[in-house]
Amino acid sequence: MITFKFLPYKEIEGLTTKKRIEKILGLVKENEIVLLEGRLEAEEETKLIQRTMQEVDDDFTGIEISVLHQHEVESGLFEQVKGKLIDLLLGNSYGFTLIGSAEVIKEVEQDPDKIEFFAEDTG
Repeated sequence: MITFKFLPYKEIEGLTTKKRIEKILGLVKENEIVLLEGRLEAEEETKLIQRTMQEVDDDFTGIEISVLHQHEVESGLFEQVKGKLIDLLLGNSYGFTLIGSAEVIKEVEQDPDKIEFFAEDTG
């Protein structure tokens, strides 16, 4: 069975980078697909990938990660100003991040408006 875990940004907001990574990796290693409200800092995403690579073995093949952050693709002046205002007010709590085991998530397709992924039940 494939399961999703919705992780509100407020659950990780006060955590250190190390604790955020541990929480997310713990869920992913249980073959849950994590739908994180918001996004990680670029440095945190890098550290998550580095930590994942250190833990890859026969039982854990890594992660797939995709971020949907709509206003990054807006090109008009009004849309750019609106996007900057949203970033200022909401910070990293805006958007969604999908994180799952590479063993479960087989393919991710992303365009500006949506994320599509194809998963396979490993159980």
